[in-house]
Amino acid sequence: IKSTSNPLPGVICCAGLGSPGLPSPHQPPSASDDPSKVKMMDMALFDRVLAINLRGTVDLIRQTLPYLAQNEPEGDDGERGIVVVVSSVAAYEGQVGQLAYSASKGAVASMVLPLAREVGQKAGIRVMGIAPGLFETGMTKPPKKQDQEKKDDNVAGKKKAGGVAGRTGFNPNMIEYP
Repeated sequence: IKSTSNPLPGVICCAGLGSPGLPSPHQPPSASDDPSKVKMMDMALFDRVLAINLRGTVDLIRQTLPYLAQNEPEGDDGERGIVVVVSSVAAYEGQVGQLAYSASKGAVASMVLPLAREVGQKAGIRVMGIAPGLFETGMTKPPKKQDQEKKDDNVAGKKKAGGVAGRTGFNPNMIEYP
């Protein structure tokens, strides 16, 4: 912002990290005479997912709002910018093993309305939440497929098959038209 002298028109908060984890023991308690030796979900991984997906989103919003609030109001509604908050369909329909990811994206989805009410009234900043379904990214691609693609990259002239994001890119209409 300082190097270009251009106003910041908006921000897209799309932090995403998933770490599989089951809250129930990984083996039946009867497999061990000592319940303290039963393998449990790693809470450090759970905390890491929440720190990146939820706290990272809140931190980005917190650091961006002062810049958006400085923008000149535009249009009939005096909009100064937009915050796009990306959660996930997992916030509403999480699968087995997605406890941390679903919890973090559920929290992200839950903050859209109160954030919109606050910064819309006080600063003229529009807040929009989206919850995309599953599409192929580095996070969702199976490791074997990633390894195969690395091998395929070495083959001259081979066309890569991209995921949804690679084929369509970003849809600017959701930002341009309130």
